[in-house]
Amino acid sequence: MEWEIFLRGTIALIIITDPLGNVPFFLYLTEGMSAEERRKELKNAVIWSFGILLIFALLGEQIIRFLDVSLPSLRIAGGLLLLLISFNMMFGKREPASSEVSVGVVPLATPLIAGPGAITTVLVYTNLLSGFHKLLMILSIIIAVAITWVVLKESERLFRILGEDGSHALTRIMSILLAAIAVEMMMKGIEIHLS
Repeated sequence: MEWEIFLRGTIALIIITDPLGNVPFFLYLTEGMSAEERRKELKNAVIWSFGILLIFALLGEQIIRFLDVSLPSLRIAGGLLLLLISFNMMFGKREPASSEVSVGVVPLATPLIAGPGAITTVLVYTNLLSGFHKLLMILSIIIAVAITWVVLKESERLFRILGEDGSHALTRIMSILLAAIAVEMMMKGIEIHLS
């Protein structure tokens, strides 16, 4: 059961961090940068997104307890949020970039990689695990962030292979899977809340 939750959480986290869907965005944000500058921005994005998700994996339970939020409510709200994010992925909506901060931190690390959807996913799946199995969520974060790092590191090559149309199509497919995960999260939250 714990390994099944770990696997579902890992898949959900990989989908919500959307490594392939972020390829064109990464290339756009780092356009005109040298290879060294691009590597620096990618390093910032990976470190910051891992750190943000790790904090919520380790302290998320205390945060929701402090805010007096029930897990079923979190599942419903998180599912709704993931559903909205899947709609944004489907229709290609992205947050505009801010020039005041490193693009590796904003918008790459957050909100694109470790945004509200990824944070909610980490909170929900960490709380589904018990005891030392909660550490499996850290492994999920490592896997998702590592995949994101590899994909973005090879972004120019991948974009040439997939092309703009292929990259958009893959993002749309991932958005459908994310929507299904979101609906399942909401249904389970409602089911637990009503029982």
